[in-house]
This record gives sequence, C-alpha cells and structure tokens, in this order.
Amino acid sequence: EKNAQSIKSSLIQLSLEIEDRTKTIELLNIAIARQEKDAIEKENEVVEMWKAKYKKMTEQFKKELLLEPCDEVLEQKNKLLSEVEGMIKEEIEEKTKKNKIAHDIRQENAALIEAEHESWKSGASSREENFLQEEIAKIRKMTMRGLEPEVRSLLQKHKAQCKDISDEG
Repeated sequence: EKNAQSIKSSLIQLSLEIEDRTKTIELLNIAIARQEKDAIEKENEVVEMWKAKYKKMTEQFKKELLLEPCDEVLEQKNKLLSEVEGMIKEEIEEKTKKNKIAHDIRQENAALIEAEHESWKSGASSREENFLQEEIAKIRKMTMRGLEPEVRSLLQKHKAQCKDISDEG
C-alpha cells in the first residue's frame, strides 16, 4: 500500500515536472517569437532610418557636387549594412540556440518519461504479487476469525459428548 502510494506520488510529481517543462518550452518558444519579431522591427526601423538619412545626405551632396562627402556616405552605408548583417546573424544564432535548448529539453523529458515507464513496468509484477499475497493473508486471517466461534462450539459439543460417554461407561 505504501509502495502504491509512493508510486502514485512519484507519477504525480513526474506529471507536474512534465507539465512544468512543457510550459517552460512554450514560454521559450513565445520568447523566441517575440525576440524575432522585435529584431525584425528593429531591423526595419534601422533600415528605414538609414534610408532616410542616406537619401537626405545624397540630396545635400548632389546639390553641393562634392565627391568626398558622397564617398563618406557610401562608406557609412556599408558599415551600417555590415552592422545590420551582424545583427541578423546574431538573431539567427540566438534562435538556433533557443531551438536547440527546447529540443534538448523535449528529448530529456521523453527519456525521463520512458525511464520511469520502464521502471514502473518492471516493478509491476512484484507489486502485483505482493498485493495478492497481502490480500490472501488478509482473507485467511478473516476466514480464521470467522470460523473461530464455530470451532469453539464444536469443541464444546465434543467435550460434552466425551463427558457423557465417560459418565455412561
């Protein structure tokens, strides 16, 4: 009975851990999606900001017809482009990292569940046997107690008959 209770509590605890890890995975996926959205929005804002700056600067330089400032603007554009590409790479790396973590957690949970299931299955026959032995012992004990008054009654009758026979003889 204690084994059954401990197994039940272990199963409940494992179920809670699985639920907790599943919720953690869901929260991680939500966080990944949110970060991806934020990064895209940030990227778009930066691109739009720099497009506007680039357009403004280009117009100024065209008016002034200065080649040197145009070269500087082009250089700045290339720097920003490389920064944006770096940000995109970072975003991809973070997403990959988080997906790997989520995948690892899923695999770990699956392995834990399988191990617990196998453990539970391997002990099932011994638990069943112990349960049956305990039930048989209880039934025997109850049967003995139930027959005890009848046995006493038969013993008293037998003693009375023996006494009657010895008195007659």
